Amino acid sequence: MEKSKIEWTDYSLNVIKGYCPNTCSYCYSHRMYNRFKWDKTIRYDVNELKKLKTIREPSRIFVGSMIDMYHEDVHG
Repeated sequence: MEKSKIEWTDYSLNVIKGYCPNTCSYCYSHRMYNRFKWDKTIRYDVNELKKLKTIREPSRIFVGSMIDMYHEDVHG
């Protein structure tokens, strides 16, 4: 989970990581994965969920900012 620079949210939380199977022309996730050479394997990151405990006040959390969480490749 990261503190976000997006004006309408406080944090971004990506429990599902990996290269998004969609190729949406407006999406920035493919550019980010290619630029930073991140692991493209679709996987669950349980440790990311544990980071929720560090938030002490009400916050807006953008869940799944880097992947289509409902794509069939994500859930098999």
